[in-house]
Amino acid sequence: MSITVNQPDLTVGEHLGLLAELMTDGGFPITARELGESLDALYEKWGMDSLGHLELMVTLSRKFGVTISDADAEDLRTPAATVRFMNALRRGDG
Repeated sequence: MSITVNQPDLTVGEHLGLLAELMTDGGFPITARELGESLDALYEKWGMDSLGHLELMVTLSRKFGVTISDADAEDLRTPAATVRFMNALRRGDG
């Protein structure tokens, strides 16, 4: 991944809100609360297939101004993993 900014961490709740918004915009309606109740569930739980996952990765890439490698994307199959990744991006880790 390539990092362009160094920003403070958002709370888990803030990240879940952003993630829920991105998923809903991508056709997978979900609330931050629902994501928070299933942090370790695979995105497939909400009907997200591989194309939906790819779209989420592209959206995250644009939102954070980074490139998400295929290997990183493969690791981002749960909300918890995605939140950790998003915070790492904001901190400039990577």
